[in-house]
Amino acid sequence: MEKAKHHLHVEFYIFRDDVISTKFQDVMIRKAQEGVKVRFICDGLGSHKMSWSFIRKLQDAGVEFHYFLPPLIATIDRRVNYRNHRKIVVVDGQVGFVGGINVGDDYLGQYPEVGFWRDTHVQIEGDAVYFLQSTFLNDWKLASGERITEPQLAELFPPHICSGEERIQILASGPDQDWDAIQEMCFGAISVACDRIYITTPYFIPDPALYEALKTAAVSGVDVKIIIPYQSDSKLVHLASLSYVEELLRAGVEFFQYRKGFVHAKVMIVDELLATVGTANMDMRSFFAILS
Repeated sequence: MEKAKHHLHVEFYIFRDDVISTKFQDVMIRKAQEGVKVRFICDGLGSHKMSWSFIRKLQDAGVEFHYFLPPLIATIDRRVNYRNHRKIVVVDGQVGFVGGINVGDDYLGQYPEVGFWRDTHVQIEGDAVYFLQSTFLNDWKLASGERITEPQLAELFPPHICSGEERIQILASGPDQDWDAIQEMCFGAISVACDRIYITTPYFIPDPALYEALKTAAVSGVDVKIIIPYQSDSKLVHLASLSYVEELLRAGVEFFQYRKGFVHAKVMIVDELLATVGTANMDMRSFFAILS
């Protein structure tokens, strides 16, 4: 973010009003004052604790801010589940960040009730940033009503000099799309696994298709290991997760509980086929109800 010269796109499900968020605020304000175009989206319900004074300070400095869906509208309009769960930063269309980390002191392990926080986030460069940028701009259009015109698009999608040969695909999913892309990717990968399926997820509430796919893979001799939290930030969700464990254990799935603190990482590795890092939990809400 400090290196941004042209634009800075920031999108988070949770953006708190605390020490680390103030550091993010300082960078966005400084960049906007330097002439960098700063666009900032956060989810209205996920970021409901962010104060209006915090937001006004950003806007007064020239940062363009919009809630994806303001908290009051989401509640009154009964769209509580229509939320933006994404965590995206794009710098000058050249560098992108995505993964499990939101912006708050709890993600630094500063909340005593949660303790140490384990997460996974990635930095990407190259043409895959185009797709991360496109995801942000689609959300920006919905949140702000602004349509980015052709001359602007050329600057937002600059040419890349790609030195690596890694293949990266960005998948976006949500109730606004015809396909449940992330769920279908997970199901497809699990269904063709031959050797191993390793999953880390803070919330494990699989839909029936994924549940059966994991059970079938384990019965077929695939090494299936799943890491879930021992200590969760949601007692109810944790109990719901444990309700799926017993039958999968009988099928041969191995479960491990992370005990150092709270594990919030969303990671899946299947054979030598793929590795995924993202914002979607292994639960039905992430796959079908919210934007991930």
